[in-house]
Amino acid sequence: CAGVGDPATRRGYPDLGNALPTSEPGGPMADLGELALCLAPSGQGPVPLPLGVLTAAEYTRASWYPATAGIAAFPADRPLADEELAAADAGPLSLVATVPGAQPTVLISEPDSGLFVRADQFVFRLNPGESAGAELYATRFGRPCADAAVLTVPVPEQLQPDSPLAPGQAPPVAVPADAVRYPVRVVTDARGRARLRLRAGDPGRPRDYIDGQVYALCPVLEETIVAPDDPYPFNQWNFISVLAWSGFKADEPPTWHGAIEPVLRQYANLYPVMGDFLDLGDYEQVCAYAKRLAHAFDR
Repeated sequence: CAGVGDPATRRGYPDLGNALPTSEPGGPMADLGELALCLAPSGQGPVPLPLGVLTAAEYTRASWYPATAGIAAFPADRPLADEELAAADAGPLSLVATVPGAQPTVLISEPDSGLFVRADQFVFRLNPGESAGAELYATRFGRPCADAAVLTVPVPEQLQPDSPLAPGQAPPVAVPADAVRYPVRVVTDARGRARLRLRAGDPGRPRDYIDGQVYALCPVLEETIVAPDDPYPFNQWNFISVLAWSGFKADEPPTWHGAIEPVLRQYANLYPVMGDFLDLGDYEQVCAYAKRLAHAFDR
């Protein structure tokens, strides 16, 4: 989950809307026990220091999520003291659950370094020769992390897990590898930002009946991969997705058996329900509806 510390109200506000499971589809939240937003343990012992508590009786109420969207205030009944605010600003926070009669369990925690990086926009679609810039934001405990080196790592394994129903039949992804080019290393400015320039070539038709090719690129702070004895908790879904379209050149003038039929035939195959109204792969039907189709595409 994500969250923010607000110095004006002197509270922490984690967004638990996508973090807490429901007891049934569309139902209230499942009871995970008492939830506490905690500071890292002090030198006196391994027990996290709670900043506030959200009781199970509160967040499992049917009205809690519609009223809050999952955003909770810690602590809800008082502002944080100066020393608590300073500690929360400089060290890792964790969300801890305690079920009656059991030991506290850390559900999610910031890394000890407080480092984090991600792209603002993380989905791109590019024609051959086009380029785009992905804005990367690096932070340390929520504050801009200046002069930080960000590495870009390809992670094709995140794109298409093989289906157990048709093993080995998924179309290939991320090949050819050089169809999308980018700098491997960029450095953030004083605001903790860096721009990753993406440039697409022509991938050809490696997926056969599916246009283009997809690529996954993961921004990684260099500092987070230099401590093998203290592994960083990478988020496997935090990647940039790039679709590089296959090159296309229409004949001049366009003809049905040249550039037009393969495109409309693919639409007909992908959306067979349209066949009840119009078969986009049939020359005679397309001619009969040509004026209406042109008007629809103009709109």
